Amino acid sequence: MDTRPVPAKLQSYARIAAFTMIVSASVVPAAHSIEPERAPSAPYIRVVDDETARTVRLEVAARRFEHPADERPVIRMAGAVHIGDAVFYESLQSLMDAQDVVLFESVKPSGSGELPPNATDEDKARYTKRRLKLLSMLIEREAQRSGVLPASIEVAERSADDRFARIISAARQDAWGGAIRYDVSDDGERFTLTSDGADGVPGGEGLDADLIHEARRPSPGERAESSGGIQKQLASSLGLVFQPEAMNEGGPNWRNSDMSVDQVQERMEAHGTDASPLFNMLSGESFTARFAGVMLRLITASEQSRSMTKLAMVEMLGSADQLLAAGGGIGMPGGEGFLKVIIEERNEVVIADLVRIIENEPDVRTIGILYGAGHLAHLESRLADLGYLPVEDQWFPAITIDLAASGMSAQQAAAMRQMMRTSIERQLKAAQRRR
Repeated sequence: MDTRPVPAKLQSYARIAAFTMIVSASVVPAAHSIEPERAPSAPYIRVVDDETARTVRLEVAARRFEHPADERPVIRMAGAVHIGDAVFYESLQSLMDAQDVVLFESVKPSGSGELPPNATDEDKARYTKRRLKLLSMLIEREAQRSGVLPASIEVAERSADDRFARIISAARQDAWGGAIRYDVSDDGERFTLTSDGADGVPGGEGLDADLIHEARRPSPGERAESSGGIQKQLASSLGLVFQPEAMNEGGPNWRNSDMSVDQVQERMEAHGTDASPLFNMLSGESFTARFAGVMLRLITASEQSRSMTKLAMVEMLGSADQLLAAGGGIGMPGGEGFLKVIIEERNEVVIADLVRIIENEPDVRTIGILYGAGHLAHLESRLADLGYLPVEDQWFPAITIDLAASGMSAQQAAAMRQMMRTSIERQLKAAQRRR
């Protein structure tokens, strides 16, 4: 029987991987920083040991809610981690596709959110510049895929997949409601996007001046979009899949129910904090993200090290509610203000969309909500405010670790898990002392 302890170097690497998961708030099911008025009837995430099969599973719940009034639609609210086993996303896809409407989590790109009703011309100019940049990135993406610049924005929209086609469609007008013009150079190498400004007429000065964004066709082999940031790197390194690539969120019944990057940043600023470190981390642009990517490649060089890292990750995710409820105690930027925006204020977008459906779409009989598992406790309390009651749970295995196939002994697995639990307890105690 192998009683060797977990190697010290692998312990350090596992801690780095688990920390990367916690910092990457869109990967980890984030927890709310303020307790809901009513605690959830049961957790939405759990770790299950199968000693006979020698597996450890991270499982996530999909909960069914009903309203005493029969005319109200049934709600199925499912938790998601953004990297996991392919079969997990297949199961979630089937469940959500069966609903009349799905409200799903996905922070919208900069320039794609709605402006507040009291937006000034200065606000609209700033927003239009972001929209031009967004539209440029989407056109470059289509040019990278096809090898040539699209002949028009309409062509780019028709050739894109459903998810990106909807973003292109929403980005074809500037913030004043004017059409954005698209022109391709004679040699097909460059393109220009133009807004006519506040007056809607070409030319002009000040806020009436044209807003212009110029770009070129991506050269062969050049990537037109990010590699997916730390989430995608983590999924690839661990033999898992990345949710945006595993699920089709472009179906006719799927509706993005989230803030835009601009809105998140504005709300962060209102709370005296900044979302830039998070977005840089997730996009893979920060030094920390690049360093974490290198470390991930080092610690996932073998099946055993991959499984140990996943085991550490599962233990951390199983305690994510406690860890992130501790706020700044685990190094999250901005503390409670940060978490209030990331969880509660984004959740209010979902509730507003849900209320609009209930009030205005009587033919909708079933509604799916797909959000990070840590959002769901607060969302459940808001559903209770609307009179909804939980009636049934369905559990989906999100990540399964086969300890026997990994080459890990029972003792090594136990040592790794105990190490992570001890680390978690220390972080919680440190956060309590700081409070």
